[in-house]
Amino acid sequence: MCCEISEGIPNKKKRILPSLGKTPKTEEKKVEVAEKIDIYYFDHGNSAYYRTTDSPPILATEKCAEKTDQAATRFWAEIFGTVHIGTAFVTAFILQLVRFILYSIIRPLTVGILQLLADYFIKPLLSIVFNALIQPVLILLYNIATSFKDLCEPIAEAMGLFLRHIAHLCAAIRIVEVKQSTAPSVACT
Repeated sequence: MCCEISEGIPNKKKRILPSLGKTPKTEEKKVEVAEKIDIYYFDHGNSAYYRTTDSPPILATEKCAEKTDQAATRFWAEIFGTVHIGTAFVTAFILQLVRFILYSIIRPLTVGILQLLADYFIKPLLSIVFNALIQPVLILLYNIATSFKDLCEPIAEAMGLFLRHIAHLCAAIRIVEVKQSTAPSVACT
């Protein structure tokens, strides 16, 4: 598939078996590498390629360090777990206090204040503005418009009589006369 580009990368056919530490029996030939190179080479679907060519020995101090790390992690997890219980109690108290203040005090006050403002200030203000300012101006404009219509009605009738005679004269002058008549239907036998 791909050509090997480094000496430190083992061939796919020359893999080291993890349990035995030897090459497969078909090829027991040892490959000598002058320099060990830590290269992570990847192949989709094969987890053996995530290992490096170097395999250092497992040290007792590393095992001790891992156990110490696990013990320290567990110790601090228990400490912060205990602190979490206290902070959860305080956090729940604060959240319920804020909920109580908002739901039991602020909400009824805002709804009540808005209702009182609407009933005792906004509605009377709007009725005064409409009855004292808007309605008289609109009635004045309506009366002016109806008076203008009544004034122009006789003039419009007079112009209509004059234009009716001109329309009859124009209808009498025909350049093309189109007669629409239906032809008698012929019965097929």
